[in-house]
Amino acid sequence: DGADGGDEQSADDKRGDDSKRAQADQVPKFVPGVEIKTPAPTLAQAPQLWKGTRELLKTSIDALRDAVKSQLADEGGAFADEVGDNLQKLDRILGKLDKRLINSLTSAAETEDPASRAASMKESKAILADYIRYVRSEPLIEHLDSNPFGVKTNLKVTLSNSLSQVAKAIG
Repeated sequence: DGADGGDEQSADDKRGDDSKRAQADQVPKFVPGVEIKTPAPTLAQAPQLWKGTRELLKTSIDALRDAVKSQLADEGGAFADEVGDNLQKLDRILGKLDKRLINSLTSAAETEDPASRAASMKESKAILADYIRYVRSEPLIEHLDSNPFGVKTNLKVTLSNSLSQVAKAIG
C-alpha cells in the first residue's frame, strides 16, 4: 500500500514539476527595458512580433499625447495650437515604421514557391534595414523617451529589441 501511495505522490510531484517548468518557459513576449534571452522568433512569428510592436508604440505615443493634452488643458491660444501641431509629428514615427514589414514577412512565411519566398525575404531585409536606419537617426524617438510628462515610452528600447528579433527571424 505504501508503495502505491508513494507512486501517486511521485506522479503528483512530476505534474507539479512539469507545471513549474511550463510556467518558467512562458517568458513574457516583451518587457520594455529588460533584456530577456528568448529564442529567436520563427519567420511565421515575425509578422505578429512587428504588429505587436507597432501596437505597443501606438499605445505609448497615445499615452504621451493624452498626458500632454491633460497638462496643457488650461493653456489657450497660440501656445495650445503650437503644441497640438507638434503632437501631430508623433504620428510620423508610426507612419515611417508602417505595415510594409508585416506584409512582406507574411508573404515570405506563407509562400511555398522558393523564388517568391526569396524575393519576399529580400524585400523584408531591405525594409528592416530601412527601419533600423530610421530608428538610429530619428531624434524624435529619444526626445519622446525623455519627455517631461511622466510617461515612460521606452520607444528606442522597444524598437531596438523588436527589430533585433525580426532580424534573427529572417536571418
